[in-house]
Amino acid sequence: MGLSAAELRLQVEEQMERGRASKRAREVARIILERGACTTTDLEELGYKHPPRAVKDLKDAGIEIRTITESYVDPSTGNTKRRAKYSVVGVDASKESRRQFSKAVSDAVKASGKCEVCGALPPLQVDHRVPFDIGGETFPHVLDELMPLCPSCNRSKSWACEHCENWTLKDTDMCRACMWASPHQYDHVAGRQQREIRITLTDPRDVLRFDCLRPDATNIVIEYLRENE
Repeated sequence: MGLSAAELRLQVEEQMERGRASKRAREVARIILERGACTTTDLEELGYKHPPRAVKDLKDAGIEIRTITESYVDPSTGNTKRRAKYSVVGVDASKESRRQFSKAVSDAVKASGKCEVCGALPPLQVDHRVPFDIGGETFPHVLDELMPLCPSCNRSKSWACEHCENWTLKDTDMCRACMWASPHQYDHVAGRQQREIRITLTDPRDVLRFDCLRPDATNIVIEYLRENE
């Protein structure tokens, strides 16, 4: 016989304390438990810009989530789309959530004032070089294990890591050799033998030069590399 709603809520509350769940994770858990289930569009309407990240906070804290995909009609366009639907099914008492970064740690990691991957200016976010799900974390936090990322690169890194073969292997050395952990000295990009150039131009003169070169900018770089072999 399964747990009653009240019993499940109690287990979740106890696990969130034990697992050091973040404020965001606690709020999302409350929403899902109150509604029985919650979709990505529900969370977006409540102000969560990246629902999968909010739900992942719950999983990190040891809350077991069932995810299904459903079709729905977008009221703004009338088009049929797909979205995820989440429900809480239990807890994993062995898990502990990542710890929040102190202001001192956050300020120190962001001191460069730019994203370590693409060079974008603030706002910036603090991220583990080796994903928390693979390498856990050292506490107190060690600055060398963290990196500043713009929101776009942080989302791209999450997607790349979760679709990399190492998400299952959990080889921390492989992670450290990845572009997403060491942008200036790496051997692969999420397990693929490739190299990437990510830059953000902020000087209006540079932006104008780039616009003049586009869409040939990529070919110009490739030709330059081949000419200088």
